Amino acid sequence: MKCSIALALCVLFCGCASSNAHQRALCADLTSCHQLGAVVVIGDTGPAVQLLQQAQAGATRFEQHFGVPAPTVAIVTGGVVSAQLEQDIQSAGIQAILPWISAQDQKKLLEASIRKQVLAQTSGLSVEQQEAMVQQALQSAGEQTSASLSQADNVQRGALTHELGHVWFKTVFEAAGQVLPKPGEQYGSGAPDWLDEVAAVLLENETLRQSRREALLQIGASQLYALEQYLSMPHPSFAAARTLAARFGASEDAGNRAIVLTEEEAAQFLSDSEAGDPTVYYTQTQAFIDFVSTYTSHARVFADIADAMAGGATFAEWLEGQSTLPRSLPGLTDAWQAWLDARAKQRS
Repeated sequence: MKCSIALALCVLFCGCASSNAHQRALCADLTSCHQLGAVVVIGDTGPAVQLLQQAQAGATRFEQHFGVPAPTVAIVTGGVVSAQLEQDIQSAGIQAILPWISAQDQKKLLEASIRKQVLAQTSGLSVEQQEAMVQQALQSAGEQTSASLSQADNVQRGALTHELGHVWFKTVFEAAGQVLPKPGEQYGSGAPDWLDEVAAVLLENETLRQSRREALLQIGASQLYALEQYLSMPHPSFAAARTLAARFGASEDAGNRAIVLTEEEAAQFLSDSEAGDPTVYYTQTQAFIDFVSTYTSHARVFADIADAMAGGATFAEWLEGQSTLPRSLPGLTDAWQAWLDARAKQRS
């Protein structure tokens, strides 16, 4: 039976009638648990309050674009979800879990890294001398980064809702979908990778949206993927992500976790990504959202696409049945190119 995303999510929520009570029980049992609406954050109070507010902003945008409430999610700060904690969260009726490295976590990781480096380089000094040099290095690092903290915080806010977009869309799409790929065959959900990425980019804040629009002006249309390729290709980081996950594979009792990369590891990840720099993929995703928006004021157009594809239709079949965009892939490609050309003229 064909099932719309909205209906599937309703069934999902109604099937978890004990969800709210279980969530309260979870937070009652864990002193580091905090809840606001459909978002639960497990971590220290300061970071948790900020993450709750940021996540709720993303949940509001999710409902605006997909017409249904965001599924309940547990965000775990510190980036590590033990197997026991994962089991406790799932027992509380929460299936979606996002390990997260908060700004405070990042600061702690940076400080730990600096301390380790200084101690290694000053092994011949006394403990007091080493500690003095550690504090000097920490102060210097703090001064260098303080000017960019505000921008970094805004980027992190957008990154959190981006990742929540992946989690929420996967939960909703796969509840509605009839035929899905086998695990490991796609980057995110069972939806085509471009649509999965659209769901995440739609939830980003203005800081990230604007940065992607500026990136389009900088790289130019010639650096983008051909539209039909974009609509059919796997995420360019798919293979690299699988390799990374295998390299940082967790032990059986470690649950799941966020992976923190060094500068060198991040550079290697980008170089391992197929079809070039994956940032182009994100830039094109924002551009495609903006392009579609020039044809329709329907805020839930991508929800319509997701509904159709969850029911087994192709994107080309969805195009044929709607009336605001060109109704074929060749026609859409022509319109896309004309839109890009117009953007280029505005830049010049």
